[in-house]
Amino acid sequence: MKILGIIKPEYIFQPKVLWRRLLPLRRLPEKEFIDYRLPWGMSIRLPAQEIQSAKMWRFGIYDLTVTEALWRLADPGETAIDIGANAGYMTSVLIARVSPKEGGQVYAFEPHPEVFKELEYNVSQWQKGLTTTRLEIKRLALSDTKGRADLVVPKLKIFRINSGLSSLADTSGRDNFSSDDERIQVETDRLDGLFKDPKEIGVMKVDVEGYEEHVFKGAENLLKGQKIRDIVFEENYGYPSSASDYLESFGYRVFMIKKSFFGPKLIDPKPLSAEALKQIYDTKWDSISFLATNNSQRALNRFKEICWLSLRKG
Repeated sequence: MKILGIIKPEYIFQPKVLWRRLLPLRRLPEKEFIDYRLPWGMSIRLPAQEIQSAKMWRFGIYDLTVTEALWRLADPGETAIDIGANAGYMTSVLIARVSPKEGGQVYAFEPHPEVFKELEYNVSQWQKGLTTTRLEIKRLALSDTKGRADLVVPKLKIFRINSGLSSLADTSGRDNFSSDDERIQVETDRLDGLFKDPKEIGVMKVDVEGYEEHVFKGAENLLKGQKIRDIVFEENYGYPSSASDYLESFGYRVFMIKKSFFGPKLIDPKPLSAEALKQIYDTKWDSISFLATNNSQRALNRFKEICWLSLRKG
């Protein structure tokens, strides 16, 4: 069983991480923050008690499937958006991909004031080495309305180990919030209001804990005008969902992103039964994620290569 536990791409394609995994003393260092060197040469600081930090320590990367999807879909010099950026891990992936060519732009949104500080710190370090890329972060929640709303934060003990669980209130009737949860007033805005007449947005990543449909409704004009090419989003309610239905209503094709040993695969979920869909995922370490694209042939071509491009340094 121990041997099976190390037969993972995160280990096989990162020998240094495998060696650390096999060492007898492999616990996280006892300090407040840990700096991690990412495979693409950037570094990120994460709170030591956070689940992101635990995964980085264990695997040398966080959510390999989504990381690889963003890596394959984003192109140098284009515009990318990270919604629900947290401390900025996925933001760093997008920066690494768009920055090799002049004109690249990355926008990251994180509404929680304490988490935003971590994002702000990491961005301040990355900006020192960026000369061709515009990087902008906003302490803002994306929604279908502009104004203010309650950001619901899980009980403090839970939040300390997983700061990514915060979500805006009113998630289309699926409100599982506890009366003990904290509520913080945050500013909200629509993507349509922030990007009124953009050049094409290449890739947008959305991870907002059940609030995805509201984010997409706030981008109605962008979606209608096919201004966003690829949308990678977490959807723990499976397929179909109200979020996937909304994207498909604008002509987007939705794929499940499946992890395999030699790379991610795009799976058309429409012909699959509910049971077959459940069997696709091993969700112990990675999220259930989807791709919505208005250029399905391009996306399918990008996922043909058998390897993990994001694990190649540089």
